[in-house]
Amino acid sequence: MLEAIDWKIKIDIINLDAKGWTEPEIAETLGVSERTVVRVKSRFRKFGDVEGGRKKNGRKSLMDPGMENVWPFLILLTARLFFV
Repeated sequence: MLEAIDWKIKIDIINLDAKGWTEPEIAETLGVSERTVVRVKSRFRKFGDVEGGRKKNGRKSLMDPGMENVWPFLILLTARLFFV
């Protein structure tokens, strides 16, 4: 079975590509195949991240982003009500 490429290497691929390096140069420098370089670049263009749009496992969060920002303050408020 093939080993997964570390996300740090994928980010290096994107950075070197942005600097104008060719695919063979990137592949040789980072020790990956040219096909890997092409695949990482393609997924980055399509999905906007180096992980390539993989689905996240697990249950979706019940809190929306606004609630996540308020949550620490609610904990402090609750602690003050019970422990004062």
